[in-house]
Amino acid sequence: MQVWTAVPLADDQRERLRVELREILQAEPVLQPRVDPELLGGLVVRAGDYVYDASVRTELETIQKQLIERSSHEIQTGRDRFSSPG
Repeated sequence: MQVWTAVPLADDQRERLRVELREILQAEPVLQPRVDPELLGGLVVRAGDYVYDASVRTELETIQKQLIERSSHEIQTGRDRFSSPG
């Protein structure tokens, strides 16, 4: 199981991650930690075909998409309110 982080995990962080993954996967995970300096923070875990992306970059992209969707909705709502029928 590969784990990417922006900085090396401390021993206690690695152990906490191992415990949480053991509970989720119902199996003993063998971690292969890797440092990816392009990550802003958080982590990415790959277990076979499954990828869990809890990186800061992904969180920021999600927030950006939500803001754009809400803004678009607000703009459309305002436009509909002031448009005349017919």
